[in-house]
Amino acid sequence: MFAWCCLALRYQENYSLRSYQDDESLRSYPEENERSLFDEKFKNMPIQRDMKTLNKSSLMMNFGSFYIPKMGKSNPTGEDAHFTSKDHQTIGLADGKSSWKKEGTDAGEYARQLMNNCLVVLDAKDREIVYPQLILEEAYLNTKVDGSSTACIITLTGESLNVVNVGDSGFMLFRNGIMVYKSSTQQHGFNYPYQLGKSDHCDDPRVAEEFIIGVRAGDWVVAGTNGLFDNMYASEMEVAMKVVGEAGCLEPQVLAQVLADLAFENSLDYTQGISPYSQAALKEGYPIPIKCGGKPDDITVIVAHILPTQGHTLVLGNIENSYSFQSYLPKKSPTVNVMDPIVAKRCKPIKKGMKTLNERSLMMNIGSSYIPKKGKSNPKGEDAHFISKHHQTIGLVDGVSSWAKKGIDAGEYARQLMDNCLTILYTKYMEIVYPQLVLQEAYSNTQVKGSSTACIITLTDEEFIIGVRGGDLVVAGTDGLFDNVFASEMEVIIKQIVGTDQPELLAQILAEQALENSLKTEGVSPYSQAASMEGYRRSGGKPDDITVVVAHILPPNHLL
Repeated sequence: MFAWCCLALRYQENYSLRSYQDDESLRSYPEENERSLFDEKFKNMPIQRDMKTLNKSSLMMNFGSFYIPKMGKSNPTGEDAHFTSKDHQTIGLADGKSSWKKEGTDAGEYARQLMNNCLVVLDAKDREIVYPQLILEEAYLNTKVDGSSTACIITLTGESLNVVNVGDSGFMLFRNGIMVYKSSTQQHGFNYPYQLGKSDHCDDPRVAEEFIIGVRAGDWVVAGTNGLFDNMYASEMEVAMKVVGEAGCLEPQVLAQVLADLAFENSLDYTQGISPYSQAALKEGYPIPIKCGGKPDDITVIVAHILPTQGHTLVLGNIENSYSFQSYLPKKSPTVNVMDPIVAKRCKPIKKGMKTLNERSLMMNIGSSYIPKKGKSNPKGEDAHFISKHHQTIGLVDGVSSWAKKGIDAGEYARQLMDNCLTILYTKYMEIVYPQLVLQEAYSNTQVKGSSTACIITLTDEEFIIGVRGGDLVVAGTDGLFDNVFASEMEVIIKQIVGTDQPELLAQILAEQALENSLKTEGVSPYSQAASMEGYRRSGGKPDDITVVVAHILPPNHLL
């Protein structure tokens, strides 16, 4: 069973948050008159009301970075640029677009000046709180040379990463050795990312994604240009972190160099194997023989380890001798039991100061749809889900079908698990819902034989693990949805019914689209694509139970 996830779409401003296996489609961006670049309200508005200032933060980032210019380029400095600022707990990276060299322009100069100007802006003003989007906007205005580049700036404020991102640079967040979030790619077309610049074919900071991600002590942030993400899967990075950790060398600088070296090695594999780059090319219709293997490019990696402020001193990583990493890394992710003690230990609240249920400034309007797989002996299917509007919480699970071979109802475990989640929500007084605690107790109370996946999502204040805004749509589902429908297909459907505020209708349409795709025996689906990555020959969709839950984020006066 392939992994499944939830997809959040911010359709009003063309934002998206995606898992690393999702389809990345073309995007439009605001016209010149839609929003002023330096609208005073926007410029002065804090991203998060209760942000801690730099000197009061309970967490900090310990950095390390590594850069490998593309071999054979006439410019030995390459076309990437990056910075790290210990004092401001901020990192940034940019990837200059190589097409400028055809016009006789140093394709990396724009990226270097943009990053340098970000540092100048950071150091020139007394900033207790860093707002990455304002840093990027001012640095963009101060960068005068010809050229263009992607850009990603990340700052740690309190217990959140505040991010602004343009193009196909970005970052991944790892928790307990597992990738839990990847920033999305913005692109006009295949291999044509959004890029900042002053020429007519370039973009400006208005197209940037801005979002907040909650973090905990022990998390790892891996930021990079597309030279990293075009050549390495998240599963490879997970294994690299595990192997380096077992060798006793898990430091930001070491990990940055290991990941850069592995990406470089993968980039030189021209003849065989599937890479994130070749996978994306396949989606766009390029035959595998033309776009197979890796993609040689400049490779920038910045690794940040999130640590508690007390008892730790920030030290920028520095390695004098080169570090060699020879271990073979399989592309298949390591298997992790959901209730592994490290993963499932009873966690402290993710964010202090979260608003209670009756204090929220946002609410979810929720609808769902369920289509059991045809032909199963159990008409109930093997999925289960719940919706609690009072607790602003949704949950869904997918029972593992292999139990049916042992004469066990493969869906009963899933149904009991969800029932127990609801029981806990309604029998205990909860001002703030912590999904991991609800799941753990429900797991302990589920006694029937079987197993299932599980996903619980709650809205508590405007930012939790993933920041949301009024107008956002959350689409949650079991693998029956995500194995059969690409994100780009969902975007087309959502665009057609924007403004109707009917989550139940949208859930039904998405479920029916997944059902239709699951019955196809030809073509590329997320399932067949994932199978090909593992060396299997598959085409078409995957028949399965399909559960879809849609939540529309709205101000509370729209609902109550």
